[in-house]
Amino acid sequence: MRISLTTAIVCGAAAALLLAAAPSHASRTTRAVFCPSAERVWVRDLAVVEGHVQVGISYDEYGPLLTKAQVDYNLSSSSTRRDSLPCLNLVAVPAERALNYYKKAYAVWNACIVRAGNGVSVNCTAGYTDALIQRDWSNASANLDRALRNLE
Repeated sequence: MRISLTTAIVCGAAAALLLAAAPSHASRTTRAVFCPSAERVWVRDLAVVEGHVQVGISYDEYGPLLTKAQVDYNLSSSSTRRDSLPCLNLVAVPAERALNYYKKAYAVWNACIVRAGNGVSVNCTAGYTDALIQRDWSNASANLDRALRNLE
C-alpha cells in the first residue's frame, strides 16, 4: 500500500490541528465548587495553621490551632459532606488529608517533647524529628492547596 506525500501531509496537518485544539494538562482549570459553611470553617482553620507554619510556629502555638481545626471538622456533619459530592471529592477529601498530616506532624513533635521532658537529650527542631515534621507539613500544604484551589 502506497501513501502519497500529499496524503501524508494532509493527515499530519489534521493531526497537528487536533492536538493544538486539545487542552493541555497545564491549561486545564479546576472547577471551583460550593461547600456548606461548616466545611468552609474547618478548611479556613487549616489555612490559618498553614499560614503560621509558613512563618514559623512554636509547639505551644501549634496545638491550639490544630485543636480548633479538629473541633470544627468534628462539628461539620457527615451528612453535610454527602449532600455535596463535588465538595466532598474536590475540597473535603484533600482538606481532610491535610488535617491528618498536620496531626501526624503534631504527634511526632509531641513525642519528641515528651522524650526531652523525660531527660533524653534530643533537639526537636533539628535532625530526623525535624525532617519528619517538615515532610508532614509539606504533604499537608500540598493537600490544603488543592482543597483551597477547588473551593468557591
